[in-house]
Amino acid sequence: MEVVLDLYSSQHSQSQPLICMNEAAIQLTGHLYKPIEMKPGQDAKEDYHYTRQGTQALFMFFDQKRGSQASPWLRRELPLYKGMKKRLRDGEVPSPYPINQDS
Repeated sequence: MEVVLDLYSSQHSQSQPLICMNEAAIQLTGHLYKPIEMKPGQDAKEDYHYTRQGTQALFMFFDQKRGSQASPWLRRELPLYKGMKKRLRDGEVPSPYPINQDS
């Protein structure tokens, strides 16, 4: 974690952008029982039971100067992660710039 904090606190120029790539797993769920809608004088009611609908991967690229880009994917697997890193290397950051591979 110290490596990442040092990287963010260091000076970086326009010619060498600092782009953060993050991946998160999202669990998709659904209602097991239909929620009861709110009525006058009553709160909405929702049961805590749920059905699993699978998982999804969410990749986020963030650059303080240019904003962010999010990409949802249906599967979480290593080839996808490697492909997103390649996309970052090939598309987001022009080739002459170094890429810091630290986590």
